[in-house]
Amino acid sequence: MNNVLIVFILGRKLTLEDLEELDSHLYGSLRWMLTNSIEGVGLTDEYQFMLLDKRFSINIFGEETELDDKNKKQFITRVAKLQLYDEVKNAVEYIREGLTTHIPKKHLDMFLPYEFSTIISGKQFINKEELKKYTKYNRVQPTEDIVRWFWEIVDMFSQEELSMLIFFITGSISQK
Repeated sequence: MNNVLIVFILGRKLTLEDLEELDSHLYGSLRWMLTNSIEGVGLTDEYQFMLLDKRFSINIFGEETELDDKNKKQFITRVAKLQLYDEVKNAVEYIREGLTTHIPKKHLDMFLPYEFSTIISGKQFINKEELKKYTKYNRVQPTEDIVRWFWEIVDMFSQEELSMLIFFITGSISQK
């Protein structure tokens, strides 16, 4: 489960650094703005986003405003809040509401994000033998050299590398 989502579900405060996990390009741009002078660059407060395959544009300050070193921090804070909270707030509130029907809020508050993730997703251990056993082969036989070489390489993988392999194959971090 996404760490930003977990932090949000637990009701913890998100930071600009959390944005990196959701949108590394936007995070990099905002981080650059924060650490560099933008005087005279000609940037405005326009913020564009996609929703249901349509592009939308809003002005963070309500009307087109040129960004400068005085207002850039406020702009960055508002854009990060839009990305991290406003765009997903309702969905996350429903998830949190559902969770608190089974786990009292006071108990949720005890968990660190990592602990909560472990409870929800379990410990990540990939059994290589089970992986081999349940692999389905298309247009190749398990006895062919290329398959044997593949498994020889996979046998040398650490758990982290196995997790990356599963992610590459399935697009999902979880093996459950």
